[in-house]
Amino acid sequence: MTVPAPGDPIIATASQCTDHMITAVWKASEGWSAPELKPYGNFSLAPTASVLHYATECFEGMKMYRGYDGKLRLFRPDCNCRRMVMSSVRCSLPAFDPKELEKLIIAMVAVDGPKWLPTPGTFLYLRPTMIGSAGALGVATPKEATLFVISTFMPPMDQKTGLKLLASTNGVRAWPGGFGYAKLGANYGMFCKTDWSETLKLIITKVLVCLPMVKPVREVTIKSFGCWMARLPRLEPPTSSSYGKPQKERLSSLLRHLTTKLSWMVSREEVSFN
Repeated sequence: MTVPAPGDPIIATASQCTDHMITAVWKASEGWSAPELKPYGNFSLAPTASVLHYATECFEGMKMYRGYDGKLRLFRPDCNCRRMVMSSVRCSLPAFDPKELEKLIIAMVAVDGPKWLPTPGTFLYLRPTMIGSAGALGVATPKEATLFVISTFMPPMDQKTGLKLLASTNGVRAWPGGFGYAKLGANYGMFCKTDWSETLKLIITKVLVCLPMVKPVREVTIKSFGCWMARLPRLEPPTSSSYGKPQKERLSSLLRHLTTKLSWMVSREEVSFN
């Protein structure tokens, strides 16, 4: 595979992966197998695999960077690995030592980083994932799980004009007693619906989904590789009559709550590779 040049349309598709992937399999009767670094390729799964029926899947999202000094870097990989343990346990997948996952991610960066990040100031997206791969129906803890780490190109997330955030009550991602705190695929599928027009998609960068009857949203902080801060105008809780409004009218109302500017505050904690 060849490295796409900056601006190549394939980058926007988030489908161009690097040469390698790392996999490790867990079985209830044996524990974790030795991890493998192998060429990137497809999986073979039984149609009865737990992940396909019961959403036993979690993942992380992080980046490897090529600094302007030429070094490869990761930002707070230990935090991502600890969160992934929390997510895996929440969706009935096995726990693991987060330090061991961090070692696998560092190995992935060391192998694919030099070729796939030749230009200073660029990044690759890393996606550690775990799925319930046991081939059996039935609502039960999977007896087999597969952990894998892949890397792909992603379009830049920063916008010269700032990011715009829509605070919406049209759908709920997290609720008391739920799993909104965990990074599960089940949290994201609901947003794949084309509820909003193509025009709306072009103006909105991020969507914050809120419980209908919560306190007004004034400020949003997303802690990952820094802090995204959005100061929002007061959002009044929806009245019972608002649920019957036509979709177009509701969207117009929601658009009034768009933010126009976000500030980016970057921490200097990082892992460097010479």
